[in-house]
Amino acid sequence: MATPPRQREQGHDEAGSAGRSHKNKHPRVHSDSRPIPLPLSPNLPALGGLTAADLLAFVEAGRSLILAVPAGPAGPGRAVAAGLGLDPEPAGSEVVDAFMNAGGDPASVLGSVVGPPVIVGGEAAGTPSRPRPAVLRGLGFTVSPSASGVWPLVVAPTTGFSTATSTSPATPAAAERALTLAAAAQTRSHNGRALVVGSEDLFEAELGAPGLAVSPSDGTAPVSPANGPLAAAAAAWALGSTGVLRASPLRHRLAPGTASSLTGPGREVGAHRAGDAPYRVGDAIQVALDIEQLVFEPPSKNAPGKGAAAAAAPPSRWVPFSAGDVQVEYTMLDPHVRKTLTPPPPGAAPSEDGFLGNATFVTTLDAPDVYGAFKLTLAYRRPGWSFLAASTPAPLRPFHHNEFPRFLTAAYPYYTAAAATMVAFFAVTAVGLYSGV
Repeated sequence: MATPPRQREQGHDEAGSAGRSHKNKHPRVHSDSRPIPLPLSPNLPALGGLTAADLLAFVEAGRSLILAVPAGPAGPGRAVAAGLGLDPEPAGSEVVDAFMNAGGDPASVLGSVVGPPVIVGGEAAGTPSRPRPAVLRGLGFTVSPSASGVWPLVVAPTTGFSTATSTSPATPAAAERALTLAAAAQTRSHNGRALVVGSEDLFEAELGAPGLAVSPSDGTAPVSPANGPLAAAAAAWALGSTGVLRASPLRHRLAPGTASSLTGPGREVGAHRAGDAPYRVGDAIQVALDIEQLVFEPPSKNAPGKGAAAAAAPPSRWVPFSAGDVQVEYTMLDPHVRKTLTPPPPGAAPSEDGFLGNATFVTTLDAPDVYGAFKLTLAYRRPGWSFLAASTPAPLRPFHHNEFPRFLTAAYPYYTAAAATMVAFFAVTAVGLYSGV
């Protein structure tokens, strides 16, 4: 399995592949934060005695795994795929399609690219009027109903099925299942990523060569396969080059311009407030956090050399992220308030007090009339993007005895009744004393 050019430019090199000979029989396992591909070999002793549980723990720890599961006899790759939420088809089977295939070979299935855009990229998906299929052969998977964070990238046509040989008929149970030929998985903890394929054809150079076209057996016009751009985009995602987000801690303060007739500790309108300074019921609370996404820029070949260290480091930078579906909740056991954060406008400048930056999502929420140990929480989970989670305490207290207004507008009828009663009392007294009655 050749390393895609884009990943080779970013410092990722080939570490081996499943089912075929490779140069590095002992894949490198690093302890730093840089994601490293760890393809699986059917021969576990060649991997230094690593088990399927070790590889699953490797991914759970926030690492990257590119796994090609062979369609031959049962091996450890099947256990790894099952642990990620993909149920492999029976050992020794392969996906075939008598209608949607390349060159009349039922085993060369033309799969549909259906993954999230951040993983597959726009070039691999093609256009709605002319989608680009991916030519794959090998093992199929079904996504487990209980799996979360697993997204099919290439699915077989409805006419495809899994069988032991290309000539044997499919059973009804096999024909009813939606078969996945390639999938991406991301763990909920530490954002570990894995790319699982049932065929190394996705990474074959001849199927990703520019200008190549395949003729589907259903008689449609020849189309360029999506293997090349799909392999590059999916590998970039698995290695942490795309779809990576980071977020700052949640910060909050009393919203600027909040009317308050009383001042004192905890009532200041500043750039930030400590988490243990409680708000008062009915306060307007301004909430903000910064969200950025990682962007890799291929180095220029004409750039002057800056040493081996600079050449080995992949050029990357963090840029402001933009999305209209980021929400924050004000919770105490259950959410009491849920608000959508406003993304930063393009070219936003930081505020003078430092509360707002060029990547700041911000909103203002009204504190409920229930006081207690509240907290602000954010959980952002979208297909293909890093999972974000943030939380900070923001307790809420009732009015102090000296914070109530002197006169309440709602009580004016009672004030009027009391005044009328006093006037009537003095009037009756005056009449009784001086009228001589």
